[in-house]
Amino acid sequence: YGYNNTQTATFAETFDHSRLSNATMTDSDGLLKWAPHNLMQNSLGLTIAGYSLTRITLSVSSGVFSVTETTESGSHRVFDASIGTVPNQTTAVFEVKANGRTKGSLLGGYATSANAADFDLTAVTITDTASNVISSGIEALADGWYRITLVYAEIQGAVVLALRDDSGANSYVGDGVSGMLF
Repeated sequence: YGYNNTQTATFAETFDHSRLSNATMTDSDGLLKWAPHNLMQNSLGLTIAGYSLTRITLSVSSGVFSVTETTESGSHRVFDASIGTVPNQTTAVFEVKANGRTKGSLLGGYATSANAADFDLTAVTITDTASNVISSGIEALADGWYRITLVYAEIQGAVVLALRDDSGANSYVGDGVSGMLF
């Protein structure tokens, strides 16, 4: 515990840090490197503004995004194209929970399957689908949630969460009620 000018507080509560731009840091190897940070817009504020939707609806309730497919035929996805240019590689991490759909893809780049990992929440598996994928992973969390991670060599573009039907197809006729939480 420490004192933060008003009261006794934990160590973490005594610090407040912000910066106006992407920054650099000295890594544990002593080299100056780009400081990682969250590039997804509104991901911490949980607002819908700015996300692009393809054959889905997106809502926020109780601090969770809910993605629901429409009844249209085609791919069903939500993506954030605001990421822009980043150096060398990008790490995308989503925490997801089945809400009628148990299969999906986490994609990076220009909303294509160029850098993708397909996941199955029932089998708890993830499969890289492109050579630009450096690594991917799936981790079971509490209460039916899973952490999906995709690290890919791409310096521009979007991060996409795409739904898949029960057979794993990317393009299908939606049922209007199934989706995922993230």
